[in-house]
Amino acid sequence: MRKIAGNYVPKPLDCGYVDSTRQEHPYFVTEYIEGALDGEAWLAKHGKLAVATGIAVGLQIAQGLQVAHSQGIYHLDLKPANLLFKSTNAGLMVKIIDFGLARVANSLRAEAMSRRSRSGLSQFGQAIVAGTYDYAPPEQLGETKYGKPSGKSDLYAFGATLYRLMTGESPRHLNPRRLASAPPALFELLCDCKEENPKQRPTTAEAIARLTALLGNGKKKPGDIFRDRLQNGGEGPEMVVIATGRFQMGDITGNGSSDEKPVHEVSVDSFAIGKFEVTVDEYMRFVKATNSHAPEWLEKGSQYNIETGSDNHYKKLGSALTNENHPIVGISWHDAVAYTEWLSEQTGQQYRLSTEAEWEYAARAGTDTDYWWGNEIGKNRANCYDSGSKWSGKSTSPVGSFEANPFGLYDTVGNAWEWCADNWHENYEGAPSDGSVWKGGNESRRVLRGGSWNYYPDDARAAVRYRLDPDDRDSSVGFRVVRRVART
Repeated sequence: MRKIAGNYVPKPLDCGYVDSTRQEHPYFVTEYIEGALDGEAWLAKHGKLAVATGIAVGLQIAQGLQVAHSQGIYHLDLKPANLLFKSTNAGLMVKIIDFGLARVANSLRAEAMSRRSRSGLSQFGQAIVAGTYDYAPPEQLGETKYGKPSGKSDLYAFGATLYRLMTGESPRHLNPRRLASAPPALFELLCDCKEENPKQRPTTAEAIARLTALLGNGKKKPGDIFRDRLQNGGEGPEMVVIATGRFQMGDITGNGSSDEKPVHEVSVDSFAIGKFEVTVDEYMRFVKATNSHAPEWLEKGSQYNIETGSDNHYKKLGSALTNENHPIVGISWHDAVAYTEWLSEQTGQQYRLSTEAEWEYAARAGTDTDYWWGNEIGKNRANCYDSGSKWSGKSTSPVGSFEANPFGLYDTVGNAWEWCADNWHENYEGAPSDGSVWKGGNESRRVLRGGSWNYYPDDARAAVRYRLDPDDRDSSVGFRVVRRVART
């Protein structure tokens, strides 16, 4: 277990015998996963898994099996009851438990292959644990013509397990109607896993590749919410698909300044954008995975003390700096771009910063007022200075603390300024009408949108534009990401 413990298998802590003198009743102890439920308990409490969640869960299980198989270890009793599920900020975490039968299977192989009962099944086949029958392949039920149990035996159980989790029904016979809303390729994979002959089942590597394709490349509809899997475990930011459309960009209400003019029509292709601003937790995963140098303020958190300049705000932010569910701030444009490049490598998808036009289109969400709810900030609608929120002028707020706009996006008003891909231009003269990145202009400045916790509400209007040097790391500045989506 030490060989395979990690992202997908709990760590072993101790082992021994209840009766150490006679060496009877062996046991082992593993780490405790706080708040986790086994798969059957999860089904009873929450119901069957949604298709996208089921595919993501299946990918984790397959990756865990691949780790075990690479060490010559077969589970041989995979089923929902031998999985632990736990909800995390990154999605549903899965741990594979109870590798006890793997050891038993190894010790009984010779007997299982040689001794037959009058039923025609091996002794091993007759010894299958009650309740596991629906998940055991023929070679584990004593059908010796298929040879010894192997890694392909786990693939049979994997297909049965995933079907059970996504339908809530017995996996003995797969019914395509129970997965009518899923991509046909998913049902094909489950059927391939449950082939009677082990030689016709996929390998774990093949299953991972097919699940990754299903999870990342499927066509998505406007309004769909999804997360891409990361190669090193976990999931990327939660993304919302935005429909293709046209809108009036700039100072529509007449309450803005010259850099918001002239108002002009822009057409935008469909894209996916972060439901929330990138959080401290999400950014720190990138820092740890790439061994990047974390900013000093992030490492020291509330102990950070800057004596001069606007960085005094870091001290004011205090514990919000390291609160994993707050937006990451103090991030330069180059830092944000590096995160999107890492995210692209991890997921195989095209992540980047939004263009200025995409940002305003998503923030307006079909409205033509200063804020998506109207022309007045009101009270407790957003985290801006003097806006009535309990965080106003004090710190960032946890992402999602206020109502989402009609597109389902949070904190497009206030909380943290958000970097865009575009260079700064003094006004919209000559601006592109197709929503693309606007190059040229002042290449020593990059665009920021959305306002912040320590800026007044007027700076958080949908049309407001701001700019900073791309190397600046300001305590009011964060970002959210955009991803390319396939056309539906």
